[in-house]
Amino acid sequence: MRRLGAELGVEAMALYTHVRDKDDLLTSVGERVVGEFAPAPVEPDDWTGRVRASVMAWADLQIRHPQAFPLVYRFRPDTQEGVAIVEGMLEAFGIAGLDSAGAALAYCTLIGCLDGMLLAGYLTTYAGGLAWSRAAALVDADRFPRYRSAAAHAAGLSGAEIFEHALQLLLRGIEQDARSADLPSS
Repeated sequence: MRRLGAELGVEAMALYTHVRDKDDLLTSVGERVVGEFAPAPVEPDDWTGRVRASVMAWADLQIRHPQAFPLVYRFRPDTQEGVAIVEGMLEAFGIAGLDSAGAALAYCTLIGCLDGMLLAGYLTTYAGGLAWSRAAALVDADRFPRYRSAAAHAAGLSGAEIFEHALQLLLRGIEQDARSADLPSS
């Protein structure tokens, strides 16, 4: 708080007229980042388009605010804006044909996987290709032929390509779940 006050040209104690403590300040920064969530417009009945637009808008927050993005997960209270984001995703899963339980599972799975990738920096600082290249140079090609062969391909992948593929796989899986839910049980 002293450092922030110095940067702003005020005494640290002056900050406490706006926030209760450092946690309150960090929560406010996270809320401000979430406030910039703006998915691209999509037809209301295009559930995959809606989910994709929401995921990409969330990813955009991480790209624009890589240092502040982790703060959106910091014990932040549920706000109307935060709940509206989730509501939109759940509604899209309902359009896909999932019931409440299926929509909840789809949402939690999608967000759990993709948020992990965002927090790991797949869209901003991913450097997995270097690790693949280094390891491939060190492994015994006779003992690990598949690893050596895959490493040549994996080394060239960007974090954005991997993120996009993960999103595609998850959307196809959710679509399959929705189709299975429509089938009569025998």
